[in-house]
Amino acid sequence: MRAVALISAALAGNWLGAQLHRAMTGRPAHGIVYRHVDDQGRKVESVPVSANFYPALLCGALGQPRWAFSFLGGVAMSLVVGDALEDRLMAWVVRTRPAIARLIA
Repeated sequence: MRAVALISAALAGNWLGAQLHRAMTGRPAHGIVYRHVDDQGRKVESVPVSANFYPALLCGALGQPRWAFSFLGGVAMSLVVGDALEDRLMAWVVRTRPAIARLIA
């Protein structure tokens, strides 16, 4: 039950942070499912948005209640970092690991 609360809090925090980032910058937010098309037209999807999700889960280890720290970590990661880190990560996967890119696309 605690794991479900932690994961749900991280996802909710990522979603809220992405919406705030979109409102502040005007750039579109990916939401929970990440979709990216690189310069050469290759498409990649990943679930969940790993570059913001996993750091949010790690924030849950920083204090009590863990779900609250996970939620705040998710908001902070998506608000501050946005999708820039995920864009770079997925562009690297598509460029250097085409077999993996085909699996997750």
